[in-house]
Amino acid sequence: MMNMPSKFNTWRSRYRDLKELANQSDIPFSGKVEIKHFIAKDSVINQEVIVKKIFVNEDSDMQDLAQYLWHYEISLNQRALNIFEGKSLIRLIDGAYDPEEKCFILVTESGGKSLRNLLLPEDDEDDDEDIISFIELKKSDFPKKKMWQGILKLAEGLRSLHNAGLLHRNISLDTVYFDRNAFTEGESHFFKLGDFNWSIYLFSISNFVSNDISREIIQNNLHFFRAPECLDVETFKSDIFSFGLVLAFLFFDFNIEKYLSSEFTKRIELYKEIREQIQFETAIDKEKEIILKAIELDPEQRFESTEDFTETIREFVKQLNFNFTFHKKMPIYFRLDTDSYFLRGIAKKIDINIQGIRNAPNEFLIDELKNCTLYLTNNQRWPLWTMGKIGKYKFKKVYNNRKLAEISILYKNEERELNLTDHKVCTIEELYWQDNREQAYSIWDQIFATSLTQIKTLDVEPSEYEREKFNWLKALNLITKAEEEIEKRNILI
Repeated sequence: MMNMPSKFNTWRSRYRDLKELANQSDIPFSGKVEIKHFIAKDSVINQEVIVKKIFVNEDSDMQDLAQYLWHYEISLNQRALNIFEGKSLIRLIDGAYDPEEKCFILVTESGGKSLRNLLLPEDDEDDDEDIISFIELKKSDFPKKKMWQGILKLAEGLRSLHNAGLLHRNISLDTVYFDRNAFTEGESHFFKLGDFNWSIYLFSISNFVSNDISREIIQNNLHFFRAPECLDVETFKSDIFSFGLVLAFLFFDFNIEKYLSSEFTKRIELYKEIREQIQFETAIDKEKEIILKAIELDPEQRFESTEDFTETIREFVKQLNFNFTFHKKMPIYFRLDTDSYFLRGIAKKIDINIQGIRNAPNEFLIDELKNCTLYLTNNQRWPLWTMGKIGKYKFKKVYNNRKLAEISILYKNEERELNLTDHKVCTIEELYWQDNREQAYSIWDQIFATSLTQIKTLDVEPSEYEREKFNWLKALNLITKAEEEIEKRNILI
């Protein structure tokens, strides 16, 4: 038994008001080992906790298995939580053996409501504090940024589990939790990963039963989030697949009940269906790219490791820290005169009739700049740039029309002056032409304001050209000094 204050000499006196959780029968033990979950009040830390009872029948082998499960869950938590990143894993609080009930007791912190309960709330839960906080998260300023910060911490937790040599094997909407208290206190660890029982069970049952039985148990409990290859072999990439599916349901409006109740034989087609739907979802390209790579049906096409997965998410979060936004349609201006600097520049790059662009500017914009991503420059007059199909472009505010942006060609000799960066500001699905004398309805003013603020605080790395120039001047200076020194010596001689 783990350390317990003297006035609580049994687990019963410390954990009170046990209420059994109904839908916790994900792991089959064929009547030999049974795990029951309860929610209770911890009298020491004054918080809700989860109490797990592992019951054992009279079979000595099964008693050994249950004891192994008990010790293994304790060691699993300790190994993973010893790493700082383990903060996103459900913490083990206590462990004991109850001779009266002949069961092992494991007590973990309550991670909050599961994502399934939040995405599929009951009708009478409108005033539930967890659901209210979750809605607040999704409607907050820059919700994608906050959500992905939480996802990054969750991925770091999974990485700490993998670094401890352990697979989770049971990542799903039921085993990822939303910690309302952590979110309210402004922490990033508001998503928690729990319920490692499935992994513990599969890891240890091979000591007592045949592989054929193990395979049958896995197939009978192949919930929707298990990777397609899990009947034959499971690796760390299998956990990444499950994680990616959770993200798909978290961000996109899929029919959860349809998929979770699906038959095993239809799973591959349903996974393909989800992948196809994501392609057409309104989202940031990088966001879809991460999720789609995580849920590749072929494990070889997924992220190489949890390290690779986590670091890709980290880079995406860095981009979101620059207040990255997504916009459906935005107006843009350029002169349509026959002597237009912009049109003449386009005509030089491609074999196109200027009159054709003048007659149908929107067709040109759709063809050239569909789903364009705008990046920061380090120039306050032209703070944004992008790459089109045939060249690069720069953007600035239109004089006396702050809701409109003007586009111009970005020539090669301007790139050093503008100091182009790879910091993404926004993605615009479609640009359409608008006269600068017309009233525009857009948020270009906000985009430019955000961009200019970031330019002022941007720590710009010197370009490769600037570094080479600096090193060359430094070397030239040393050579000059050496020549002067030699000349002095010659004079003295």
